Amino acid sequence: MEVCSQKLVSTVERRFGFAHVLPVAQGRSAELMLALARVRPGMVVPNNLLFPTTRYHQERAGATLAEIPVAESLDPVSDFPFKGNLDVAKLEALIREHGNERIPYVYVEAATNASGGHPVSMENIRCVHELARRNRIAVVVDGCRLLENAWHIRERELRQGARRLPDLVLEFCSHADVCPASASKDFWIDKGGFIATRDPDLFRELQDLVFLSGDGLSVGDKAELQSAIEETFTHEFHVGRRVDAAAQLWRALRKAGVPVVCPAGGHAVFLDLRALHQHLPEEHCPDRAFLVEFYRESGILGGTHVLTDSQRRRGLKMVRLALPLGGYPRGTVGRIARDVARVWGRRSQIEGLRLLSAPPNRSGEFLGRYEPVVSKLGGMPLGDRP
Repeated sequence: MEVCSQKLVSTVERRFGFAHVLPVAQGRSAELMLALARVRPGMVVPNNLLFPTTRYHQERAGATLAEIPVAESLDPVSDFPFKGNLDVAKLEALIREHGNERIPYVYVEAATNASGGHPVSMENIRCVHELARRNRIAVVVDGCRLLENAWHIRERELRQGARRLPDLVLEFCSHADVCPASASKDFWIDKGGFIATRDPDLFRELQDLVFLSGDGLSVGDKAELQSAIEETFTHEFHVGRRVDAAAQLWRALRKAGVPVVCPAGGHAVFLDLRALHQHLPEEHCPDRAFLVEFYRESGILGGTHVLTDSQRRRGLKMVRLALPLGGYPRGTVGRIARDVARVWGRRSQIEGLRLLSAPPNRSGEFLGRYEPVVSKLGGMPLGDRP
């Protein structure tokens, strides 16, 4: 093993606590390899609302996703501090129903993007792991935003307020058996990730899969990844700047009367757009129409939110304003908040969009082409202009 690999493996082991580490090209590669190694058709994966790529890999391998977040996670106005938590009673019921042979692992996403960037508490991951261990089921913790999750634990959980982030991350990971991670979410790096485990048999299987797929990292990329992880763990302010900026934007929007998903998350602010859907029918793409109007106002790109099955059943509608790792320069948060508030104030005048085309696959919702239903420039659909 080259020196760069040794240093990277040593750093991940020291910071996350896993003895077996495989560098990969990106986080979704780690998700795919894990699903290929452990998921079989007919299996059930309990989870706390997963990121779209994570969901896709489990389903593509033949699993059914059992979404069991705490009830508060599906209530946008609830101020419950740990909306990333799993419902332990529901997990126990799933294990009784399906048995450990049909559950390859429990999948836990830290700082859960789907619910608004909300954290999992230390107490909850401990309870989940104890229950899973008694039933000989592995726990997978998504490592994308573990530092952000640890920041919220320190701010919100009893008896955790005086602890260092590295110690909180290490303890959190001690309640997991596998950790796939995308490094670009928490660290100053554009690509790369890893999958780490305590299971030597799983590690050897993952080695084969990474080797055959060609999804490893170059020597230079490994060195950059090791340096980025060490830098962020050593200097906590890298994490705090984005968390603080997200909280500032969230407070400013709430004060301006914009419906935000509560409480504040750490990497983004989520807007609750259910009221907008009263003005625009679903076929006029209200969420995307709002983001287009916001872009016209501010020059800033927001993102649509891919709902999970549980969120669809509850009728939730959200968009996401993600923040860069370093937060924003002084004064920028206030300007963004004013721009969002202006667009929200004229929401009844927002033009809808019409879907022109989209590939007939799961990526289609990201690759679709749209046009305004009625153009401000000429009063007719753009597609009808000479």
